[in-house]
Amino acid sequence: MSKSSPDPKLIYLLLLSLLGLGSFGFFSGTELNFFLKGYGLAFVLQAGFALLYLGVYRRRRLKP
Repeated sequence: MSKSSPDPKLIYLLLLSLLGLGSFGFFSGTELNFFLKGYGLAFVLQAGFALLYLGVYRRRRLKP
């Protein structure tokens, strides 16, 4: 029996969902002003786009 590797899209989907849940929990529980919350959420959004680019679009572009 050979073990199949998990689907990379599923892994990145799980990473993105954990990033979103963690950032929502962190920023909703902290007592910060709206500017810092918005800046932090924009930073998390950029990290999510970077994960999406590295996981899906770049992999699709590198396939022969």
